[in-house]
Amino acid sequence: MSTAAVVAFAVVPLVLGGCGSGMGSGPSPSSGTASPESGSANALAGMDPCRSFTADEAAQLGTEGPGRAKELAGSRTCRWQVPAGTLTVGFDDKRALSGLNFADFHVTDTDLAGRTAKLAEGDPGAGSCQVAFEVADSSSATVHAVASDMNNETACQLAQQVAPMVEAKLPR
Repeated sequence: MSTAAVVAFAVVPLVLGGCGSGMGSGPSPSSGTASPESGSANALAGMDPCRSFTADEAAQLGTEGPGRAKELAGSRTCRWQVPAGTLTVGFDDKRALSGLNFADFHVTDTDLAGRTAKLAEGDPGAGSCQVAFEVADSSSATVHAVASDMNNETACQLAQQVAPMVEAKLPR
């Protein structure tokens, strides 16, 4: 496993871990097309992070094979290898954006298509960056990139390129 991949799995739980307890086993993911009301506690129920991209988007990103699903810190995640490094999308049904832990990241408040969001950049030389955004009052999504060149700017460009693709498929 590449250093970038190891770092991706090591860092994503920090952000997705937050301060709350782990999530119970909710409904199993079925498709990326569910559209519950945004205020509901189950806004991400049934949403599969491995279905975050259309075939055209996956080709544009250069994903190497299907995503690898894993539960990390109570969040459903999916990880892909891409030419620039590693990309992980995480859906957290039980933790709002305000409940995510951004320790060891330099955080900037931002906006993603009208949603409250945060751009979190790792320490210099970490090659790590993520865009986390609210989905509903009690749920959030995160796009985390680790650049194989260990350059934060590369990672942030990738995370910021991918976040709108993911956001567009989530319920409002």
